[in-house]
Amino acid sequence: MVAIGELRGRDAIREFYGEMFRAFPDFEINVKRIIGDDVGAAVRWVASGTFTGSPFQGIQPTGRRIELRGVDYMEISDGLITNNTIFYDGAEFARQIGMLPARDTVGERLLLAAFNARVRLRFLLRRRR
Repeated sequence: MVAIGELRGRDAIREFYGEMFRAFPDFEINVKRIIGDDVGAAVRWVASGTFTGSPFQGIQPTGRRIELRGVDYMEISDGLITNNTIFYDGAEFARQIGMLPARDTVGERLLLAAFNARVRLRFLLRRRR
């Protein structure tokens, strides 16, 4: 899993979650496990919601429901969260909102074939130069 975002400072953290709650008005997060100490905490979670609100990260609402699993790693200083790094499967998020085709479908195979054809074509064009 790759970090989807690293939020530094209170304003960035507040802005991200504000955007999330505006985009997914019924957003819920179910904390599965927390491991931490005085300088950091890892939180494993399952989040769900329906993308019916405002745009999220530049993506227009699709009306689709999501359910994602992920982990936040929070750095703590003086009892406050100073940084929050968020890990979840961005491709799965894109599939669930309809931005990418569902896994193991004709649509996914066509998208992969088109991508691979483009890569091969670019490679061939570079070799000719």
